[in-house]
Parts: sequence; C-alpha cells; structure tokens
Amino acid sequence: MNFEIADTRFSIFCGEAVKIQDGLDEEHLRSLKLDSFKQASFHALFALLEESVKESGLFWTVCSTLHKIFDVNTHMRSAMLDCNLVDTMANVLREVCVYQANYQSVIGPFFPLMDCWTSFARLIVSSLVPYK
Repeated sequence: MNFEIADTRFSIFCGEAVKIQDGLDEEHLRSLKLDSFKQASFHALFALLEESVKESGLFWTVCSTLHKIFDVNTHMRSAMLDCNLVDTMANVLREVCVYQANYQSVIGPFFPLMDCWTSFARLIVSSLVPYK
C-alpha cells in the first residue's frame, strides 16, 4: 500500500481527483450524497485501512480521513456502519497489536497508530451509544 493507491481509492469515492495528504474539504464531505457506488467503495477504503497499518504515515492519513468522513456526514456514517466499519476497526486493532508485538521498541510509530485508532473508535462508540 502507498499514498498513490490511497489517493486513487479516495478519488473514486469522492468522484474527483484528491490527494489525501492535503486533506479533504469538510464542506465537500458534508455535501456528498450517498449512492450505491459510494457505499460499495467503503469496502475498498476499509481494506486500505487494514493494509496500511505497517506504514504509519499512510495509516494515520487514511484513518484520519475516514474519521473525518464519519464525523461530518451522517449519511456516510450510516453507510460506513452498514459496511461493517466496526468489524474493520476490530481487524485494524488486531493488526496494530501484531505489528506492535513484532516491533522491537515501543518508541516510534506505534503510539501515533494507537492514538489515531483510539480517536476514531471513540467517535464511533459515542455516535452509537445513546447517553444523557
């Protein structure tokens, strides 16, 4: 996995050329309309997230971008959940744990990986669990 593949997958999702390292415009994300093609593209984006764990910069960018989509567009949020986002997050956590176990030192890219994943996971949980 690399940024070129990630850019291509997000470009297909957005319907225009994007460079995820530059970030996605929040207003554009809010205005995206859900259709069957966009919903189906979440499977490719989730596979990208799982495969990017070993490349910390790519993982951070992909995870943050999906986090942003989930946060700003309620229709996309529902579609992401319907496309098994929770299962994907569990798979990512498993991959991160395997990666950390194989990593010689905890100093380095492990903590940013967990920080990014945890932030996204908290948002998912807070949006699913009603509270007062």
